[in-house]
This record gives sequence, structure tokens and C-alpha cells, in this order.
Amino acid sequence: MPFARVHNVVVFGKSLNPKFKVIAHSYYARRKEDARRFFEQQFPDNPVVKVIDLGVVEVEFSKEKYDALYENT
Repeated sequence: MPFARVHNVVVFGKSLNPKFKVIAHSYYARRKEDARRFFEQQFPDNPVVKVIDLGVVEVEFSKEKYDALYENT
């Protein structure tokens, strides 16, 4: 399986549950902006509160996910 150096990004969005202020989703993305776009596509009605980049990591992906990561380049 192929390896890729990607950003580990946490995107915080507004929580729909009144007990919590935000929800957190973690993404592996080529750029921080890609993770924000993934979140906005997955949750179109949920506004982004904050995006935090945890740094670059080397991750082993399946062939299908690796190809999907680089399909828009």
C-alpha cells in the first residue's frame, strides 16, 4: 500500500446538540484548505468554527484512498 505525507487537520463545526458547543472531525488532507472543503461538503448546513493543523504525518493509505487524495491535481 502506498504512503503519503499529508496534513492531519481537525475541523471544528457548530454542534447540533445543545449540550456541546462544537463538534470535531479529523481529516488527512494535502492542504489545510482541502480539509475545510471536505467538512463543508460533508456538512453543508454546519458552519466551520475553527480549523487546526496538527502537522504533517506520513500515512499508509489503501490504493483507492491514495488515488482519491490526488485525483484533483
